[in-house]
Amino acid sequence: MRILSNRYFIGLLLLGTCVYFLQRLAVELPAFIQNYLNDLLVMPLVLWIVWAVLVEIKGVEAQLSWSMALSLLLYYSVFFECYLPTVNARYTSDVYDVICYFIGTMVFMLLYKKGCFKS
Repeated sequence: MRILSNRYFIGLLLLGTCVYFLQRLAVELPAFIQNYLNDLLVMPLVLWIVWAVLVEIKGVEAQLSWSMALSLLLYYSVFFECYLPTVNARYTSDVYDVICYFIGTMVFMLLYKKGCFKS
């Protein structure tokens, strides 16, 4: 899965992982980073993994479509911001998280469609 060895994917993954571990270590982070950075990163990372799986299954001609990306955006928004807060106290519903998912999806797809990421 050569797509997953892309430097941008690895950079986003490392950034999100660093934020996660700093939070677990109770390091005080700026409010935006603490609350929203990983929400901005999650959709590009998920879309990248979906793209890699598509290429693995269908071959190099496999492409992500806007409908796939928007479907995943809707799924994540409903699951993490509507459903999980009702069944698990660890999760809270936040409209700004949905905005971050949306921004992450749009930025990734615009760059993807421009050919900025090589497969």
